[in-house]
Amino acid sequence: MRIVFEYAYRVKVNSQFKFLFHKFAEIFFIMRTLFLVTLIVLFVSCQSSSGDYTINISADVEDDHQIFLVNFDDDNKPNVIDTLFVKEGLTSYSGVSKLPDYQSLWVNGVRGSVPIFVEQGEITVEIYKDSIQAFESERNKN
Repeated sequence: MRIVFEYAYRVKVNSQFKFLFHKFAEIFFIMRTLFLVTLIVLFVSCQSSSGDYTINISADVEDDHQIFLVNFDDDNKPNVIDTLFVKEGLTSYSGVSKLPDYQSLWVNGVRGSVPIFVEQGEITVEIYKDSIQAFESERNKN
């Protein structure tokens, strides 16, 4: 009788072990799948975008008038990035910025400036030389 009891106990323990092993295998498969999906999502979301931007400027100034694109260093000193020349009231500038950046547009001979935040996409700015603070700005993110 003892042998029969031990055999029945082993069969019962063995079947419970198989059940637990299969449950563990299912949980492991689910965890592995979730880990891989999370890894893929992180990889795709952390892809760096190009950071290309374009500033399209329309200004009511004469042809060949200068507009300076200026950024500021850590000491708040202005650095001229580029000098833009107006042709038929229009000019544009293209560049690359990995992070959003504060820059400014200075119209030669006009007191005041037009602040802009440069980031990926297309930025359209309308400048009025008589009232530079009444500028209009629009951004289209690509």
